[in-house]
Amino acid sequence: MEELAVGDKVKFVGGGRFHGSQKFRGLQLLVGDIGTVHVIPGAHDELGCSFGELRVSLNRADVEPATSSRENPQDLLASLGTSRAPSENHGQVEPRMQARALGKAHPPSFYCPISHHVMSDPVVLVDGHSYEYRYIKKWLQTKLTSPVTGETLATIDMVRNHALRNAIQEYFEQVFKVKRKALTFVTAAFLREPGKFGTSASLRCAVDALLECLVLANVDLNLEMLLTRIMQEAKVLVGAEVASVFMIDLDKNELVSTVNSTDKELRIPIDTGVAGYVARTGCSTICNVAYEDERFNRDVDHTTGFKTDNILCVPIRPLGDGTIGVAQLINKATSGRFAVKSDHSGEGNAFSCDDLRLFEVVVEQAAAAIAKHGNYQWMPPDQTSLEISSGSDPFRVSTTRLAFATVDAIDIQSVQPLLEMASESWEFDTLTLSEVTGGKPLSTLTLYLLEKHDLIAHFNLEPLKLRLFLVRIEAGYDKSIRYHNAQHAASVVHFMHMMLREKSFAEAAARSSSVETSGVKFAVLASLLAAAVHDFEHDGLNNDFQEKSLSKRAIMHNDRSINEQHHLAAAFSLLLRPDCNFLEAMPRDIFMQLRSVIIDLVLSTDMASHQPILDSFIDATKGVGPFVPASKTDWLLVLKMALKCVDLGHAMLEWNPHVRWVYRLEEELFRQGDEEKRRDMPRSSLTDREGGQGVSRSQLSFFDAVVLPMLRAFCTAFPALQGLLKKADANLQRWRAVEMRRAPE
Repeated sequence: MEELAVGDKVKFVGGGRFHGSQKFRGLQLLVGDIGTVHVIPGAHDELGCSFGELRVSLNRADVEPATSSRENPQDLLASLGTSRAPSENHGQVEPRMQARALGKAHPPSFYCPISHHVMSDPVVLVDGHSYEYRYIKKWLQTKLTSPVTGETLATIDMVRNHALRNAIQEYFEQVFKVKRKALTFVTAAFLREPGKFGTSASLRCAVDALLECLVLANVDLNLEMLLTRIMQEAKVLVGAEVASVFMIDLDKNELVSTVNSTDKELRIPIDTGVAGYVARTGCSTICNVAYEDERFNRDVDHTTGFKTDNILCVPIRPLGDGTIGVAQLINKATSGRFAVKSDHSGEGNAFSCDDLRLFEVVVEQAAAAIAKHGNYQWMPPDQTSLEISSGSDPFRVSTTRLAFATVDAIDIQSVQPLLEMASESWEFDTLTLSEVTGGKPLSTLTLYLLEKHDLIAHFNLEPLKLRLFLVRIEAGYDKSIRYHNAQHAASVVHFMHMMLREKSFAEAAARSSSVETSGVKFAVLASLLAAAVHDFEHDGLNNDFQEKSLSKRAIMHNDRSINEQHHLAAAFSLLLRPDCNFLEAMPRDIFMQLRSVIIDLVLSTDMASHQPILDSFIDATKGVGPFVPASKTDWLLVLKMALKCVDLGHAMLEWNPHVRWVYRLEEELFRQGDEEKRRDMPRSSLTDREGGQGVSRSQLSFFDAVVLPMLRAFCTAFPALQGLLKKADANLQRWRAVEMRRAPE
């Protein structure tokens, strides 16, 4: 079978994950359609392919090569929504085309023919064309031809084009006025309704348009000047006294700023202050009472004489890399776009969640500008350390950085058909959901299901804080990990939802709930939240590795359910942050019961407790069904068993998606084995890439010892779920057939 690579053209034949033509969110994928491979994740036979507007995750058997020629890399960038890179070839990209690609019809004469950027220092050559000075200077160091015509130049003398420079400046000042006026018009409807920014596509579009135009007009300035202009715009948009940017200097373990209000270089240790906290964790932060926040470093105020009241701080993360710096606004002013009186405290102004959303959009543009200029250092995941200080909140645990993530809502309407399928069918592919939601399957699906179960209104959950919490939970699932990732968590959430749709199980969940006024809704809320966070910040290493390597997590949790304890501590740490605590309005007694149930459920996923839980469940149900819990203990046991079953939900899928997840888990464990080999640690048959069986060759024993006994007990207690047992048994038979074919080996 011919190998494929990123950029290859492929034809959809539908012989792997999908059979025949398919329909996704209103877009059709027909047999015979030609598309492009845009990513090869590395899992067994897995491809990410683009068919026009549709991006979908496929198996190798779903496609065949459409042509042996590779797509032009520049065209591939364009198909992925990335603007073209500057070209050294004269005249290949007309400025008008570049402007149109950026969604702007600015005068073509404003663009440098070499860089295709708007010029800030134009000069004229003897060929009659204007160029950005630094680009044409570099050109003429090696060539004596016109970049536009290709003809030999009679002279290389350059003359500054002051008239064009002034025209560009005046033009963009007018453009900025129009963009700001449009933004004012769009925001007018929201000024009396706080909390709308994150859900308004038109509002974000207006902000983006203004900032993209700002970057376009200033892209050839040095980075410091460009960032200064972006942050000046941020001060006006959000409303703040001071704006600054700090970049990471790993060599000195410091944050350094040349974009600030002092006009001097500032340096602070990376392990101090709110800026240091955001740089280390990657978490956006609102600190509305600075002097009451233990993260705040008062030394800066003492040095500068400035009085800090509140801080809004956001990580800078270009193109999905690690954190390379932070941008912050200090002291909320009344002149911002969302200058609505805050009730955070009795006096003064305070930054709001809308301010945070708005500032994150600004920082996206700053990150893009920094990425274009290059020359930065980023904070890799292993740079972050466990932060537990004496006297601090015991729930404030942060061991890994969270990815930079805005809380823009996915357009639910665009993925509505897929979400409706998820709410009705056991056979649902969260890998495809990840493709169509831009890598946000967990937050999108969980929010949709919480709304569908009417839990947001019933428990008076704060919508914006809930969205932010889910986005940050999703960001805590490392995309580089093959199995324990956001797609897996979304799959567990989906299976738990489907369990709760089954009548006898739902009645069991409601009948013995300890919160009588909430009934089944309390059980649904606890179960879905537990499913969403059950592998939060998983690092791809199992408990056995954590214990034997004496990892920080093992030391923190005394070798007991190490990963599960960390998932819980980190998730509740995030929840209890003021900007993420969507349960703030919940009565404390109910919240404490909810917390207790979530803890019990997540701890039950530790395989070390598998047999005791299964034995207790068999004793309680006595092999008959439908089972009706007689006590809170039995009720909790039912929910534990449900989460344990859905945690292995792929075993109950059709063969192709099931096998896909098996190979993902196998690769994750092999990577652990690679690390064990590097550390000279013993490897098991599941982690030894060179001489072990691997997960794919261990399925018979796993099904016989773990999957089927658990499902038999659970489906006996709830006979309506027997279909799950049949699916798992069918997969077991397929594995038997696979092993028989392997026998001669």
